[in-house]
Amino acid sequence: MQQNKRVIVTGALGALGSAYVRVLVPHGYEVIGVDSKADKEGTEIKVYNRLPADHYEKLDKNDLTSVRIHRIDLAKRSKTIGDLFRGAYAVVMTAANPDPCQSADCARGNHEIDMNTIKASLENGVEVIIYLSSSWRLRGFWEGEEQITPAMSAPRTHYGENKQKTVSEMRSLSRQYPKVRFLYNDHGWYPRESVGGPPTNCPDRYLQWWVAERETQEHIIKQLEIAENSNFQGNFHGFITVSKNIPTEDALRRGHRRFILDTSPSEKLGVRHEANFYEVLPEYWKCRNIPIYMY
Repeated sequence: MQQNKRVIVTGALGALGSAYVRVLVPHGYEVIGVDSKADKEGTEIKVYNRLPADHYEKLDKNDLTSVRIHRIDLAKRSKTIGDLFRGAYAVVMTAANPDPCQSADCARGNHEIDMNTIKASLENGVEVIIYLSSSWRLRGFWEGEEQITPAMSAPRTHYGENKQKTVSEMRSLSRQYPKVRFLYNDHGWYPRESVGGPPTNCPDRYLQWWVAERETQEHIIKQLEIAENSNFQGNFHGFITVSKNIPTEDALRRGHRRFILDTSPSEKLGVRHEANFYEVLPEYWKCRNIPIYMY
């Protein structure tokens, strides 16, 4: 059974990074955050020590843990990174410029952050490396009827190309470091909007990439425990991190296409797919053409 509970989260002040910090602490992990936007002396954030029983439970505001976020620029190799990573069980990599339409230079910068983080992890005895890749890395993102699996790659943007480059590097390193587990998540649309769902003025296939917060958090918790999961052999695994957004019969009649994302690796992991965007917004087609800002 896993004894070391120290986990590094890069990009810990971002939307996904902070979501993982919020779930790791209640699960008993010692979390160390890294973010280039932290204060020079470090930033402290408060996290509840347990998760609410349901959406309505109010937690005790005195039952909090402080998590320190260190300001480190992962685009540059430094001794500070190694010192911080030494002794950690796992590193969860979310640090990146997430703009899918970014320039080639920005995308190369993302890849440098990725590789500096991975190298520091390997040099300092980290046992599990979890990388937040992107659905933009995959073929069939917008069109086609073939099931999309984590193995399919045909990025069309600089952002996607460099995500694929990092995944390829991880595959190669997994052969050199057979005792280290390399995991990557082709992450879907995470709901930053206050309504808890994606904008409604985007292509229907894009809606199938939506992922609820609890389900993306559950991926990370289960992946940290993957050594104890007999469903996974070897040390290199990919996942499509989405909710199972299956169109309703009414949506299919209106022209939506069937769900084509391969979530079987997540199901083997033990992730519960309970959120479905098509059930979250039953009035979807009525507000389809209302302009909503899209991140």
